[in-house]
Amino acid sequence: MKNFKRAYRLIAGTTGTMGFEIGAPDVVTGRSLHINFEVERGDSESNNTATIKIYNLSPQSLAVLEQENCVVDLQAGYDGDMATIIQGTVSHIDSAHEGADTCTEISIVDGLVATRDTNVSISYRGSVNGKKILTDAAVSMGCAILFSPSCTFPSFKNFSFVGSATTLFHQVCGASNTNFSIQNGVVQVCAANEAITAMAYVLSAETGLIGYPERLYDNASTSNSQNANTTKRKTQTGWKVTFLMNGHIQANDYVMLSSKLATGAFRVSKIDTKGDSEGSGEDSWVCVAELLEVK
Repeated sequence: MKNFKRAYRLIAGTTGTMGFEIGAPDVVTGRSLHINFEVERGDSESNNTATIKIYNLSPQSLAVLEQENCVVDLQAGYDGDMATIIQGTVSHIDSAHEGADTCTEISIVDGLVATRDTNVSISYRGSVNGKKILTDAAVSMGCAILFSPSCTFPSFKNFSFVGSATTLFHQVCGASNTNFSIQNGVVQVCAANEAITAMAYVLSAETGLIGYPERLYDNASTSNSQNANTTKRKTQTGWKVTFLMNGHIQANDYVMLSSKLATGAFRVSKIDTKGDSEGSGEDSWVCVAELLEVK
């Protein structure tokens, strides 16, 4: 991976209308609009979110973002190697003056329309497998769906459901010991602590790893109600790592970590991506990920 010359593209618009794209360097100045963003992604049922700040956006582009259910696709990385960091719907937008500049702050939610607006009404006679139920529900949500390799589902007899799609997913996944999340508009269903695919990304000093991994602990406690004494224990669950921005690495991906402190295969449980196109230092264009041990 060649980590040279920061680059980004932001594409926004609604279906059937003219959108816009920013991020390409100006042919005269060689600079692009200043952007600052922080993206939080994880393997939980909660929607992934992002806060994006763009400076001196044109009134025409601002009008596009203000349209109902405007979709934003943020790609970032380095010259010749960008990947989608987040794709989602604008949930809030605000513009304010910062000195001579105008800063537009945009809040993005991944899968907002699918989870907020979709009610599912499905019914099956006889026996139906849980995988088909989830696949049909994803179609109702307007989403593609992926299953990790070891996912298995029980069959349900004379199954019927009316309600929110997320409630249905929670119900079926709960009965099959699987987890679901939405990643860039795609529903991912994974067996416990399993990545969405068997492909792994190598993460080392040569591919962008910064500093040393930090141990992650699962803090658990037991208390005696009679004397209120609390005993805490620490259970190592994985590692927290920082690396140069790499949008190819997403939640629920496998990572082959190679460092002096830790080596092996881990699953990405959470990943925060922070970028400032005019920031100084490597920490202004990075990913911070929580990697869980694969047992």
